[in-house]
Amino acid sequence: MIRVKEMDKMTLLGEEVKLGGKWIKIETEYGALILTEGQARELCIGLERTLYCEPTYDDLADEVIALVQKVEDLESELEGYREEPIRYVTVRI
Repeated sequence: MIRVKEMDKMTLLGEEVKLGGKWIKIETEYGALILTEGQARELCIGLERTLYCEPTYDDLADEVIALVQKVEDLESELEGYREEPIRYVTVRI
């Protein structure tokens, strides 16, 4: 379970401390993060890039396989052109 709440004060070493600006506390079963609003935005952007934007190993492997197949197809096509005889056409002007 994850809980997110905005904070303007916190208890530090048994004393309540007023925080300047907007702070966000993210609590999980493993611990808590206390971040400024800017840090929280950067964290969200980083998580989004990590989870959704960057290709996975499987995505990269699929891309490599597709590129290898394309190279093989182009090599086959090139071999086909090499086997055709060269034809000359005479044009009178």
